[in-house]
Amino acid sequence: MLVARYNPKNKCNVENGVTLIVKPLVSVPMRDHVPHYFVSAQDGKTRSKYGWVEETEPFSLDDFIHRYWRSNEPADNDRMHLETMLRSIAKLAPDTPCAATYSRRGIETKRMAFTVHRVFFYDA
Repeated sequence: MLVARYNPKNKCNVENGVTLIVKPLVSVPMRDHVPHYFVSAQDGKTRSKYGWVEETEPFSLDDFIHRYWRSNEPADNDRMHLETMLRSIAKLAPDTPCAATYSRRGIETKRMAFTVHRVFFYDA
């Protein structure tokens, strides 16, 4: 799963160790890249630009939703975003920082695809 590391300078406003979820944007403009934010599973609104992979016992998407989703039942688009997030981070080592982005894909038919991916931090 992804957890927060509080750092307002990096636009990470969720308290340390809080589980992060992702909610889809209502409308995504057609651009090369559109950055997206994770949100706190505790309040569903405090945002974090980055999340860090934390190793846990195996769980299903339904288990994750039951434990961390604040409303009754997520819409199909919510489920797809959560599944993308969890599948993407499953391959990464613990403590790997991640970000969420919508990217333009397709040749004949353009669409915006949601991805969760590893990021690298460099000293300035």
